[in-house]
Amino acid sequence: MDSESEFLQEILAHPREDGPRRVFADWLEEQGDPRGAWIQLQCALADFEPSDERRFPLEQALQKLWLNQSELFQEPVRFLDLRHFGWSGWYRRGFIERAVLGESVFFFHGHMLWDALPLLNELCLVNLSPSSAARLVKERCFPRIQALDLSNIEITTLLLRELLSAPSSGLQRMNLSHCHMGPVTVRMLVDSPVADSMEHLDLSENRFGSQGTKALAASTRLSRLRSLDISESTTCSGLELRRARSLQRLETLAARRCLVSRESLAGFLDLPFLRHLEVSDNPTLGAGAAGERAPFLSEGRLRLESLRLNSCALGNLRGLRLELPFPALRVLEISQNRLSDEGLAPLANDFPALRILRLGENPIGVDGILFLLDAPWMPKLTHLDVSATEQTDEGAEALAESAAVGALQVLNLGNNELTTAGVRFLAESPHFKSLEVLNLSRNEFGDEGARALARSSGLRRLKCLILRDNEISPEAMRPLHERFGEALVL
Repeated sequence: MDSESEFLQEILAHPREDGPRRVFADWLEEQGDPRGAWIQLQCALADFEPSDERRFPLEQALQKLWLNQSELFQEPVRFLDLRHFGWSGWYRRGFIERAVLGESVFFFHGHMLWDALPLLNELCLVNLSPSSAARLVKERCFPRIQALDLSNIEITTLLLRELLSAPSSGLQRMNLSHCHMGPVTVRMLVDSPVADSMEHLDLSENRFGSQGTKALAASTRLSRLRSLDISESTTCSGLELRRARSLQRLETLAARRCLVSRESLAGFLDLPFLRHLEVSDNPTLGAGAAGERAPFLSEGRLRLESLRLNSCALGNLRGLRLELPFPALRVLEISQNRLSDEGLAPLANDFPALRILRLGENPIGVDGILFLLDAPWMPKLTHLDVSATEQTDEGAEALAESAAVGALQVLNLGNNELTTAGVRFLAESPHFKSLEVLNLSRNEFGDEGARALARSSGLRRLKCLILRDNEISPEAMRPLHERFGEALVL
């Protein structure tokens, strides 16, 4: 291939694959075109979850590239002067794939956007009336829309009826968060032909209650659904969802602030393909009613790859039976749970796949750090968040002297009590061989700690050093800038 159009046709033929995009990026870089670096950086960024700290250096590089080359990147839509109408295009993996605009802009200029941007497949409307919904589904570009975001728009039965009247739809993703949906509109949606192709559905912040949950469970048209978010929308019964025949292939479930009980959590785990579960902000999990079975007795835990239990008032982890085997678990988040070092005891279990552990805002202290360093899974851990965990220089010293930190790529020690001595331990450690991101924000060191970091011989792979809210003088900042350059985040 030796023309942009040929590369673009290959990308359009395989829109979900990064390979054709990266091949095009390589070709552009050979031509000296900065769009190549833009595509490469965005493809790399797409590999990381939004909460992954390794995004920082990539985002900074993208921002710098945008400031220098924004006119070039906006060339496909330069002739569409829509700025005065309030629209924005979102880049994904190098190309504009999402458009955010009002209904008037869409109906007057949308066809030009879709013609100019062949990879555009997601539409976010900031307002929509029932009459406009009826018109939307008749637009010639509507079959190209794979994702529709109507969050924060009041979805009435009339509006939804018009929206669901499309003769054919390829919608795979819908964001209907904070849309004032009740059980009636939820039932209309999940019993419509539109639900047949749905893979990702966000119904968070709707307050449709248990009747809406029952409508979801009773639907026979959600057999392709892989991801569901019902956070802040219902008092959730995991038993109802477990019995839902068409939700049996659900892989990702979010149920934050749903008053999830331990019994409900056990029900979620009985979904046969569930791999990613978020039930943060459910203090009912910490309390536990008398006679409730421990949720992780379920064999569903054997499939779990990520588990997020932040802000669940757990106190300790024994009641959930986290000491049982979790052979596939890669991500565990248990921040803000009032866990002490003793409450961590179930983590002595061997989690052979564990790579990311977030423990922020738990008072585990140095004893908690020593416990973690002795855990059998620690030598393979790549991300450790112990921010706001009452760490002093002793905790920093324990980390710096342990060979078990050798695989760590991200270490968050922000909002602790580290002084110059603790920072010096980290800076002089020979064990941080893989460390790419170090967060030392809001600690208690000053100029001497900064100078120790600047002189460090052990932080050679560091791509991002975060030092926000530390009292460091401009003079001490100068060697930091010379050593770390754009990797420094203040």
